[in-house]
Amino acid sequence: MRATRRTRLQTLLAAGLLVLACDAAPRAIEPDPLALVLAPMPADPEIARWQERVRRDPGSAPALERLGWAFVERARSSEDPGYYALAEWTSRALASLDRRASVLLRARALHGQHRFAEAERAARSLTREGAGPFAWAVLGDALLDQGRVDEAATAYERMMSLRPDSQALARFAEVLFVRGDLAGATEAMRHSARAVGARDADAYAWTRARLATFVLHGGALDTAEAIARDGLRRAPASVDALFALGRV
Repeated sequence: MRATRRTRLQTLLAAGLLVLACDAAPRAIEPDPLALVLAPMPADPEIARWQERVRRDPGSAPALERLGWAFVERARSSEDPGYYALAEWTSRALASLDRRASVLLRARALHGQHRFAEAERAARSLTREGAGPFAWAVLGDALLDQGRVDEAATAYERMMSLRPDSQALARFAEVLFVRGDLAGATEAMRHSARAVGARDADAYAWTRARLATFVLHGGALDTAEAIARDGLRRAPASVDALFALGRV
């Protein structure tokens, strides 16, 4: 627990969320976004790789965008929300280079910080401009987490029409699960899991974790355990798969 707290403190420090004490009233730190996201992180090869790319070419929108999504992935896999804050700061640095990419990254970072209404507004601004499937995905996620299931389903249907892949299937499964259709949710998640490539270990583990959870709700404990362990074989440190196995 103590090590986890140190990690979160480091990322919160990097995100500029501490307050400086001074003789008068405290004032919030407002760091330069680019300098902030290039600060050395705890050992993470993917983040370090994209940080180095950005250092070599600070005007590269693709490199900065990939750095932001590396922070998102690290936040998801580690369950350290400080990385979502860093992704939001990356979106600020990206804003002058690629506005749409910046807004999409910001929407995802806001959702990760449970700022669902803000994430919804950011995602909607993109969908009104005819943005691609991932804007609809984030919009659906923000709506679903606000309990607006029918609106989320509509957003996911739009995502599915633009990109019918494993991510769209997984979101469709979540809607079915929330609506109480366990059999439909399980079948949709099975299709999602089969569609994930073996090389994407994290996605492989995540889909198995959700499938194991659905199967567990159906009472098939042995099958649920086997599915969760299958995910862990691909990604032994997967928080999602470990949690699913723990529930079993």
